[in-house]
Amino acid sequence: MRGAGQSQQPDDGVDQLSGGVADRQRRARGSRLGGQVRLDKQLGDDGRVERHAQTKERLGSGRDGDARRERQVERDDEELPRGVIEYLVPEHGALRALGDESDDGLGDAAERGGRPWGGRDRDPVDLPGPPAIRQPRDLLPELGCAGFCHGSSQSRRCADQARPGADRARDPGTARVRWEWHQCFITRRPMSLTSYVTLGRSGLRVSPFTLGTMTFGEDLGWGASPAESAKILAAYLDRGGNSVDTANVYTNGHAEVIVGDYLASRPAVRDQIVLGTKFFWNLRPGDPNGGGPGRKAVIQQLENSLRRLRTDYVDIYWLHNFDPVTPVEETLRVLDDLVTAGKVRYAGFSDVPAWATAEAATIARFRGWAPIIALQLEYNLLERTSEGELIPMAQSMGMGVMPWGPLRSGFLSGKYSSTATGPVDTARAGFAGVPGPAEYLVIDLVNEIAAETGASPAAVALAWVQAQPGITSTVIGARRMDQFEANLSALDLTLDQAHEARLTSASAPHLNFPAENNGAMARIARNGGTTVDGVPTPAPPRLFQGTHIY
Repeated sequence: MRGAGQSQQPDDGVDQLSGGVADRQRRARGSRLGGQVRLDKQLGDDGRVERHAQTKERLGSGRDGDARRERQVERDDEELPRGVIEYLVPEHGALRALGDESDDGLGDAAERGGRPWGGRDRDPVDLPGPPAIRQPRDLLPELGCAGFCHGSSQSRRCADQARPGADRARDPGTARVRWEWHQCFITRRPMSLTSYVTLGRSGLRVSPFTLGTMTFGEDLGWGASPAESAKILAAYLDRGGNSVDTANVYTNGHAEVIVGDYLASRPAVRDQIVLGTKFFWNLRPGDPNGGGPGRKAVIQQLENSLRRLRTDYVDIYWLHNFDPVTPVEETLRVLDDLVTAGKVRYAGFSDVPAWATAEAATIARFRGWAPIIALQLEYNLLERTSEGELIPMAQSMGMGVMPWGPLRSGFLSGKYSSTATGPVDTARAGFAGVPGPAEYLVIDLVNEIAAETGASPAAVALAWVQAQPGITSTVIGARRMDQFEANLSALDLTLDQAHEARLTSASAPHLNFPAENNGAMARIARNGGTTVDGVPTPAPPRLFQGTHIY
């Protein structure tokens, strides 16, 4: 390709325009670099790293939504010794590239939001401390990453060097780029209901909090009245929330009726929200085909849900439990047929074992049927066993995760304390029970951190859930408007590293085999006492207990 200074033919206007743009960009980079480079030379390495950290903090706090911001402080004839590109993925941690003048094309990575040109696949790094649940790097661009580049010595010149035939002269002491995984404790920013996130490997965007409607209706003796339910739904939508979750079984169908009546009175709202409902529970006593995931049952349940919701389609149709008898192919095929018919947009699984979900997702992919884009599962500070298989499976297979029960039936809402006496403000004690001694250890810690941060216990518990790797949108519910407001306040709370670590440690679950075995032994067994991807690993003690290695 001709440079900007070479002679151009009359029909080469595109080349002329490209050259002019490149010249302007080069001049702009040079004009804003001079003072920064001089300052870096005066500060030295330590001061430069500190200044880059401050720059990252300012940029992290200044982003709007998921819009991408870039900061480049490079110039063709002046360079800084270290560059950082950080891709902030709220539900999956942060992927960071560190390196000196490399030929791996970090400039391209900053522009594309993906891996550098010519980058090599590397295993994620095992980090000290609580294990991070990691997302395969190839899926990061599909998960809506927000990236920015700052303090980088990698300019367009560096990207050009990575291309075949380019001049690849390098200083002998420069280092290669290394990719590292970091658990995302830093640079988090307050969210809002309009901080939309992509749900799994799909084109569907949802709010970080989904409004659950299990409490809509007083039919079971503890829910919200239809009027109060409508107020909560209106408040959620007015603040920009777009994801509403219900089920055919919630208050025996009354929850769907309440949502349907609200949407029918506001026709313009329906297409602007993501409406999900579920099937499995049998609402027709005496009819063995009234529930479950068989073809006849699924079609009948959907038709009745559409009637109650007063709409002609649902955005997500969730399988609401696991049936070991019905062939999974039957369920997947009828879901695909409903998607083809336009009555369902996407399919999801709720409360289904990881092995069965993985089997179904694999069959759907191979047969070209509608994919399973997300999971619903119970996840909170008192129930974390999904970290063993369900959440890692979802991350590996490109599924979003929507936790339900983040306050564990109100246990983490501030109503309970080991020192409290007197009645508790709850109408669900008969349904949910009361906390046990082990649960009070976590509940008391949540209350303590709430007092330290000035937030409500509900906000602390919700903020912890939403910050965990793999989580896409948390399902929240309320019986009263004040409970709804307390839940939404979690969007304004960012737990610091110390508070999050205390909560994570106090609530650590005992996972099924082989989760703990893999987490404790895999790196030691694999790396042979070497440093891999910048992380040192001790050698297995058993290698030195004998006199020979055969």
